[in-house]
Amino acid sequence: CIRPRDIPILKNLLDIKEELLDGNDFRLVFTFKENEYFTETELSTTIIMDKKDNELISEVKGTKITWQEIKDVTRRVVNKKNRSAKNTFAIKLPSFFSIFTNLKRVEINHAYYDDIVEDLQTQEEIAVEIANELIPRAVYYYLGLIAVSYTHLRAHETSLHLVCRLLLEKKKTT
Repeated sequence: CIRPRDIPILKNLLDIKEELLDGNDFRLVFTFKENEYFTETELSTTIIMDKKDNELISEVKGTKITWQEIKDVTRRVVNKKNRSAKNTFAIKLPSFFSIFTNLKRVEINHAYYDDIVEDLQTQEEIAVEIANELIPRAVYYYLGLIAVSYTHLRAHETSLHLVCRLLLEKKKTT
């Protein structure tokens, strides 16, 4: 989920918090230092579970990111020229920052259809992994109670490990 183009942006990450909401709903809040990529210093994504089936995500509400010019890592603008006109359109790119995209599951004839099935599932996996794995252990990493070598993290690096390593590097420099 984390692409190489996401890493320079994630180096500006200062903190991640989880807020528990009603039922199994939760919000992840990411705090960034001021940076050259977007204007917000706080981004959040809220996971809203289906009221009938608590295992199913109903909706994801994310912060609309105000990207600086040509810094958006979630899409690429393409200009296509033909004889009579110039067309401009955006191509969606996979990125960690896609977890801040608003998505909603809609019900038609009692069957569920996702606007973008794959995106909803990806957002759920990332959010749940951060909430269940990274946040509960963050204080232990920060206090040094869990020894983690950078060599070990790099050798077995998953998206979660990368975020953890970036936060550890931030701690080491402050």
